[in-house]
Amino acid sequence: MNTSDITVPDYISHALASPHRPDADRARDEVRKIAQLLSFFDVQPGQRIADLMASRGYIAAILTEIVGDEGRVYAQNSAALLERFKGNLPIPAYIEKHGLANLIDVVAELEEISFPEPLDAAFSFMFYHDSVWVGTDRKKMNKAIHSALKPGGIFGVVDHDTAPGKGTSQAQDLHRVERATVVAEITAAGFELIDESDLLANPDDPMDKLIFDKSIRDQSNKYVLKFSA
Repeated sequence: MNTSDITVPDYISHALASPHRPDADRARDEVRKIAQLLSFFDVQPGQRIADLMASRGYIAAILTEIVGDEGRVYAQNSAALLERFKGNLPIPAYIEKHGLANLIDVVAELEEISFPEPLDAAFSFMFYHDSVWVGTDRKKMNKAIHSALKPGGIFGVVDHDTAPGKGTSQAQDLHRVERATVVAEITAAGFELIDESDLLANPDDPMDKLIFDKSIRDQSNKYVLKFSA
């Protein structure tokens, strides 16, 4: 799907304008094109969604506003990530501060994730490459995600692309993983690639630099993939 074909529903615009959201998060919305991104993935009120490796909760906080009181968002992080941040990830405090019954903090390993109800969608935003270098069993991970979704549920994946033929070889050094490799691994778990968007594509990215390099930070060539369970 081309960027020009994406229409942002009012409920997503309203979610982004929520007074609950920190100013620092709002400042990231434009460069991340988050309104168009979540519209492409057809996120809707009332859905049950998992934000996988949610980190500090930038995406989870938006999803919570979109799904509303009738929906639920499971913000998953691994024990290793909690250790890295010394237990200071802000999701539990965010839940308590705003009294959010529809945002659930989940600590679990990716290979073992499960949820108390079938999901409409699960999202991997810029972490698939991390699952490579931290040693996650990606076959088990993708199977677990597939099992967590309803039939026809959506698995949305966004990550930093690398040069053809590089596969997973630059996952740690450059924080990039090749699109073709990701598609092959996820479809092997039973998913079907049903759509993709050029929303975050950048043909001027040489794809040979660390994504945090000043010359390319926030401008790396990213693929946006929509899979169906």
